[in-house]
Amino acid sequence: VRASRPVAGVLIALVLLATPVLAGSPTKKRLQQAEARLNDVRAELTAAAGELQTAYDRFQAISASIQETELGMARTEKRITRISDALAARARMAYELGAAGTLHILLSSVSIAEFTHRAELLGAVQENDTTLVARAEVNRELLERDRARLRDLRVEQRLTIEELERRQAAIEDRFDEV
Repeated sequence: VRASRPVAGVLIALVLLATPVLAGSPTKKRLQQAEARLNDVRAELTAAAGELQTAYDRFQAISASIQETELGMARTEKRITRISDALAARARMAYELGAAGTLHILLSSVSIAEFTHRAELLGAVQENDTTLVARAEVNRELLERDRARLRDLRVEQRLTIEELERRQAAIEDRFDEV
């Protein structure tokens, strides 16, 4: 029994001395390397997920801008239609009256005051027509500007979708590697 005590003491000493050696063993190093690589991959995936979210947010903002632009275009088209209808009605009336009709309106006045009043009214009608034509032109320009903006937004949206697909594929590829 006495001989077994020194052997047991030696065994305990060897185990205590061997523990630091086991900590530096190839298995422990590989485990540490794998953990470090896993942490790197996690960091990469977190960054990639953040980039993907940023691209998705951009896609959402572009989609909202497209919808807003389309609604604005619809309103502009309605204004153009109303103005065109008003101009068409005025053109019909002018055609039906003819040049003699305008002259008749002025010459059928019974007094200078009435003549002046009718001339002012005809001037106001002409000014209104000019204003309508100007409004129609402004609205057509707005519509054309919105069409160009819509084309640009759709291109940007398509590029963002491609970016989303690339980023998603990169994340999936990274998962496949792990």
